[in-house]
Amino acid sequence: MAKSPAERKQEERARKLLHLISVGAEEMQFVLFGGTRAALEYLKDAGQIEQDREAITFLIHNAEQITKRDMSRINELLKVPCHKKESFDANSNL
Repeated sequence: MAKSPAERKQEERARKLLHLISVGAEEMQFVLFGGTRAALEYLKDAGQIEQDREAITFLIHNAEQITKRDMSRINELLKVPCHKKESFDANSNL
C-alpha cells in the first residue's frame, strides 16, 4: 500500500532526527547583540557566506585549527573586546 504524504513526511523527520543524534548534534540558542550581529554580517560578507550557522561553524573550526598550530594565538582569538576608547583602571578611583 502506498504511503500518504503525511506518513512520508513523518518518516523523513524520523530519519533527520536519527541523523542528528548519530552525529552528536546539539541545538544552541543565544541572544545576539547589535555589535555582534554587525561583526557576523561583516565576516559573512567578507567570506561570501550566506548562512549565520555556516559562518559560525567555520569560525569555530578554523579557530581550533589555528590554536592547534600555535597555542599562543588563543588569547588573540578569545580576548574580551574592549568597547571603550580609553582603558579602565579599577584602581584609578582609589
